[in-house]
Amino acid sequence: MKLTIWEPKTPATVDDLKNDFARKVGAFRAATGRPERFVTRCACAIHDKGFSVAYERTDPARPFILTGIYKDGEGDSGGSTSASRSRTLPSSEIDHTGWRCPYCANESHHIACDRCDTTVCGGRTRRYPGTADIFACRESCGARGTLVESKTVGGVEPTRSPVSSKPISERLPSPSADALRLGAPKPPRLK
Repeated sequence: MKLTIWEPKTPATVDDLKNDFARKVGAFRAATGRPERFVTRCACAIHDKGFSVAYERTDPARPFILTGIYKDGEGDSGGSTSASRSRTLPSSEIDHTGWRCPYCANESHHIACDRCDTTVCGGRTRRYPGTADIFACRESCGARGTLVESKTVGGVEPTRSPVSSKPISERLPSPSADALRLGAPKPPRLK
């Protein structure tokens, strides 16, 4: 007679389950060619006009890559959406290569302004001798201050729909943070 001893499996941790699910979703997205999308709402600091930046990825182990920058009312503005889910990502999950403001062509920074709760291009960032970079937000906001690095990027994950009556600029909430955050002004250091 053969005696079988049953030993229960060690229960999987929550992180193991999340990683397994992300791997399976990534395989599904790669097989179907349907990418995960993430859209941030932005504005030009110089011209005070809005635009959207769209990112996509098919593998959750890789960062989102920039797929389009759309002025309000132009292009697909991140795709047709009927509903969007607000989402905040670690900034390490976004590859900002190629990011630039479509109005003033600034590529240096994109700043999340706490006062107007908008991601703004760095077109009005100035460096003065002996101080950190000083940022002035767009005219409609007027905030000024030094920059501090942010660890998160705010935006939405649009869900696709065949028909939408509103433009994307009216459906997207303003992101809370992107790459740099406007902090309190620091007094200049004198030599």
